[in-house]
Amino acid sequence: MPLTAVTGYVLARDAWGNGYATEALTAIVDIAKKLGVVRLYALCHPDHPASARVLEKCGFRLEQRLEQFAEFPNLNPGFREACLRYVRGEVSAD
Repeated sequence: MPLTAVTGYVLARDAWGNGYATEALTAIVDIAKKLGVVRLYALCHPDHPASARVLEKCGFRLEQRLEQFAEFPNLNPGFREACLRYVRGEVSAD
């Protein structure tokens, strides 16, 4: 059975724009490759295009929008909101 995993990141606002998310996600993708993960998922708030760009830069593609799916504690604690599900398929070594 193919190995699937979920990853993500939540950064304090004062850490945004410093490349930390890209650096961390790149490391996770490398680890996933070494572990034989075939599909790697991540969620993104639909109103945060910078996170979407990080995911796309790391080889993820938008798979679908999920309504009232997740809580984003750093943006709106206590409320379930829509999110975008990104997937990076075939993360085996290139």
